[in-house]
Amino acid sequence: MIDQLTTEQELLLDTYRDKWINIGMSTEQTNPQKAMAALGDAYKAANLTCPDKYELYDSPTEAILEMKLRYDLDIKVCDFSYGNQSAPWLSFIDYAHEVLKIDQHTPLAGLIEFSRHSGWALFFDELVVLTHPPMEIKLDDQRRAHSDTDYAIKYRDGTGITVWHGCRIPSDWIFDKTTVTPEVILNWPNIEERRCSCEIIGWANAINLMNAEIVDEDENKEIGTLLQVHIPNIGDELFLTALDPNTNTLVGLPVPPNMKTALEANSWTYGIDAIDFSPYYRV
Repeated sequence: MIDQLTTEQELLLDTYRDKWINIGMSTEQTNPQKAMAALGDAYKAANLTCPDKYELYDSPTEAILEMKLRYDLDIKVCDFSYGNQSAPWLSFIDYAHEVLKIDQHTPLAGLIEFSRHSGWALFFDELVVLTHPPMEIKLDDQRRAHSDTDYAIKYRDGTGITVWHGCRIPSDWIFDKTTVTPEVILNWPNIEERRCSCEIIGWANAINLMNAEIVDEDENKEIGTLLQVHIPNIGDELFLTALDPNTNTLVGLPVPPNMKTALEANSWTYGIDAIDFSPYYRV
């Protein structure tokens, strides 16, 4: 049993981290010959017979459409597995096998090799469906997937995923920002995505769009301003905007209708009474 790493083993952690970040972020095309050879080893380790036939597609979306058209199969993205997108957990296995010499992980060597040569894949009794990794991955300055003009993760067939500073969002919010309406801003069910919608059009614009009325404004910008917005067919909603001192950006949250002051609303977001509340940072 290993209960402590040696100095040499600790020094290699960064090496294997960087190695697997590069594998996971790879935009190189799938090499079907090398991928299938690696799968052969993985199947053999599991005492299974690897299919001889494979099909290669530009993206998971293209593969899903072709599986439906050609084989009448209802495939979902969650049905794909392995490939370079499995880098986070395969990195631990690779480190344990190569550095710590833990032999129990030897049967996974084929999957580790497969991840170097393919994107996500589908596995059937007589067929393996391979896909290319994304052709482009755009990141912000914190290395989170992000693009304010295009797909942050883009595939060779033109499909992709829209991401705002690491948070996946509807594609319309990037390609047609007029879809970000007051109703969307205040009623979108996911709070992180709702925050993104306001950042996309700018908090000042969001407040203007909502025709917000100030209920209470605290002199401390980090406590913020309590706003009331009337939405047709919905009614009045209360909304708190406050300055996040960590990022120097304006953030906003819906708050209960019984809030009377910005201090009360801000303390409510932390689950404490206003009298006990003093903001240091917002997460």
